[in-house]
Amino acid sequence: QFIHKKEIFPQKYSVVNMLIKNWNIFRRQINYNNKKGLQMKTRIKELRLEKKLTQQALAEQLGINQTSLSKIECGASTPDALLLADLSRFFHVTTDYILLLSEERLAADSLLADNMCNLKKYQHLITIYQKMTQKQQGYFYNFLCSMLGMSDDL
Repeated sequence: QFIHKKEIFPQKYSVVNMLIKNWNIFRRQINYNNKKGLQMKTRIKELRLEKKLTQQALAEQLGINQTSLSKIECGASTPDALLLADLSRFFHVTTDYILLLSEERLAADSLLADNMCNLKKYQHLITIYQKMTQKQQGYFYNFLCSMLGMSDDL
């Protein structure tokens, strides 16, 4: 009996279907923005140049050919929903930012989550440091300075 792939990987298909379903909405908004003189192609090129990447280097990172990326940056082609998601992850920006629907590069929730994660790491390191004797703290400090190639002057 033939088993349909959707039955084996339902969560994968639901995400892909959601992306495809919403892609038409994105395309309409892109067309609206293009009429206003805003170009998604400039946003992608701007992000690429910020990272000092060539089209070839970015295309390799995304798993596409350079010609496809060139067409997208020239406005001759539009990235599909999956490529848009890959661009978003690669540049650490929201898809809305790439699509010119927002000027916010990162969602506030994402920034908050990153900051909270880093804060917990730093608090843990400070707690460990505070549990050391003054002599251990000195050794630890000198060790870090030597690892980083910094002067150990306080």
